[in-house]
Amino acid sequence: MPGDGVLPGRREHVRNRITLLVSKVPSTLMIDEPMYREADSVSGTAWPSPARALAPLAAGATILLSAWAAPPGAAAQPGPGELGGEAAALGATLGGSDFDNVGVGYGGEVGLRYGLTPRLSLGLAGHGSWHSTSGLDDPLRLVGLFLEPRYAFGSPGGGIRPFVGLRVGAARWSASRSTDSLAADVRADGLQAGGTAGVAYPLTGSLTLEAAAVASFLSFGDARVDAALGGSDYTPFVPGGTSTSGALLGLRTLLRLRVP
Repeated sequence: MPGDGVLPGRREHVRNRITLLVSKVPSTLMIDEPMYREADSVSGTAWPSPARALAPLAAGATILLSAWAAPPGAAAQPGPGELGGEAAALGATLGGSDFDNVGVGYGGEVGLRYGLTPRLSLGLAGHGSWHSTSGLDDPLRLVGLFLEPRYAFGSPGGGIRPFVGLRVGAARWSASRSTDSLAADVRADGLQAGGTAGVAYPLTGSLTLEAAAVASFLSFGDARVDAALGGSDYTPFVPGGTSTSGALLGLRTLLRLRVP
């Protein structure tokens, strides 16, 4: 095909190499399979300790457990018609056989939350996290955009307020892999759906701290490959049979500032 950057006689060879590279992505997104199997022993893949995922929760939990009264006039959730900007630190892991070579990751969330009633609010946010992997050149990257309707318990007047929420939106994972003769960037788009539960505490009249757990089911379509052989460009393509699915489990600490 004109513009491929690969001689016609080599095109099928390149396609076969890339298909091998991304078969069962991202769990076997690697050429040196024996090296991966050695790490993925009977005792489990050599991930970073899951306890490290508790780090984003530690500071928030300490404050929440030591706080018994809210500042006068403060509210843990946006009131009707109020808007707040949110930023969170996130520690998460990806579960499921399609992600069994992916470990604990760290990242964050940024979004807005609007109060509908004293107990109901609606959030719109984006998230991103970078996860350690076995056999990949770079961390696996997971990004997404979601809506989060939420219901808060307790008195709307202030103090610690537990809450539960639902999450639904879009997601994408991406990763890179290279050998002496081949380099590939791979990504897949999909959907996410899940929920969150936690507690919120007003630090001041306009600043709120939250600590929460997050769980989402992820489902992705076939991966898209952008690859190069020996420095030459190759037309992107989508190999069949590379759809993936799994679960995101995480902990987050969030600050929300009410917009005047």
